[in-house]
Amino acid sequence: MRKQVVLATALVLALSACGGAQPAQEPEQEAATEEAATEEAVEQETEEPADQGVTIDWIQATSAEEAATGAGFERFGVLDKFVIGDLEFASPTFSYAGGVAQAWYETGASAVYLRKAEGYYDTPISDRALDEFGAKWMMNCSGVEVTCYGPARGAVTVATWTDGITTYGITFQGLGGEEMSMDGDELETIVKGVSEANADQKAEEKREEQAEQQQAEEKKQEEQAAQQSSTKSSLPTDMEADAMVEKASGGSCISVDKVTTRQYGECWYCVAVDKSGTRYEYYVDKDGAHLIGKKEASSSGQQSGQGTSGGHYEGEDVTIFGSIYAEWHQANGEWYATFVTYNGTQIFAQPAPAGGGWKFNAIVNGTSVQVFYSDKESSTEGKVGPAGVSSHWVSEDGKTWY
Repeated sequence: MRKQVVLATALVLALSACGGAQPAQEPEQEAATEEAATEEAVEQETEEPADQGVTIDWIQATSAEEAATGAGFERFGVLDKFVIGDLEFASPTFSYAGGVAQAWYETGASAVYLRKAEGYYDTPISDRALDEFGAKWMMNCSGVEVTCYGPARGAVTVATWTDGITTYGITFQGLGGEEMSMDGDELETIVKGVSEANADQKAEEKREEQAEQQQAEEKKQEEQAAQQSSTKSSLPTDMEADAMVEKASGGSCISVDKVTTRQYGECWYCVAVDKSGTRYEYYVDKDGAHLIGKKEASSSGQQSGQGTSGGHYEGEDVTIFGSIYAEWHQANGEWYATFVTYNGTQIFAQPAPAGGGWKFNAIVNGTSVQVFYSDKESSTEGKVGPAGVSSHWVSEDGKTWY
């Protein structure tokens, strides 16, 4: 922009200097000529399109750990060095902004930056506009499903992937305006290294230990229940258990299931709800109905068992609508049932405030978009999701599928 003003001013001076070829002008006329030329240059500058880029206020960090803490999570594992073509990238610098931690590698006139976020985040996972690339495809990198973008299939400029509530992005950037890309093998090496650097080995060992303890406890309970069951007479029928629970609760029995417990051995597990919405849980054996739980109806009308934002543990399995399988994860102090669609879109679900349903939000390029589950597939309308796969998940306006 500034160059245009200088050139325009220089042109005025040059014309003024040619006194032999041009008639002399009065001082007022010369000033008017210079002012008109300057105004023309300013008009040209104004007509130029404004820069539409988004400025990110990155905060510098001295280490990966400091960048992770600044972004709001515990661990930011990075590679010390890696190679793309004949370029070696090493000694990254770190920063964070809007829930995202960044490692910046630079060599010559090119750079690679790795970004990581957990849960919701405000800063984009890549500065590139992903819809500007000529090709988009999915690639399996050592068991990780990665979405790739580039000028052509196999030439990767941007790659993104998710692991639970964690989102990663790698961008290969030319610093002089040229387009840069890596091949699939180079990408797989980086993704594998990042995944290993971010793995929590202690947490995995703890989960395995807890699983072994749970199996041992379940086996012990089964043995005790079998012993107790052998000393007890036959159970009442399910109809008899239903009647006993309704009499004890004053409500309607809504479920009867046969279970094995430590205290009562083989018995019936029954649930009843009265007119006020209070929920009762009983174990029923030959000695009668034993109350084991009572939950008053909440002010919003949501009853126990319809889903809750608390009382979960990290990675706990949850089934939504009987066919959608998710895991509970906590982000920003809230619990979300998370899963990924066949198009690679991450969905965050919470029980609807009014009860009896779920509220779903898709995370698209770091932005939360409310969606809902459609009984019909997008392919019936000739549409697909971002990975080219037919989908049941659609935006509220019914136009975009995920």
